[in-house]
Amino acid sequence: MEAAIHRGLYEELGLRCPLHFLFKFQYQAQFEKTGAENELCSVFIGRTAEPVKINSGEILDWRWVGPEALQREMAAARGTLRHGS
Repeated sequence: MEAAIHRGLYEELGLRCPLHFLFKFQYQAQFEKTGAENELCSVFIGRTAEPVKINSGEILDWRWVGPEALQREMAAARGTLRHGS
């Protein structure tokens, strides 16, 4: 598992760095009649000063979000879900 995680990090983001496990979550999505995904996802954290080199064959779009901005965006999304907007 550890080798696969580091391989994916390098193949998709062009990065090599130590990683630390944070948590797991289950992801499910139905794509109309096309099919569905049902995955157990593990989340890791790492730190590097290397620039990100996106593999466009794996990643459609990305952006950097700092921790404070991420917290604000998540709080706003929770508020939107609660109010049905």
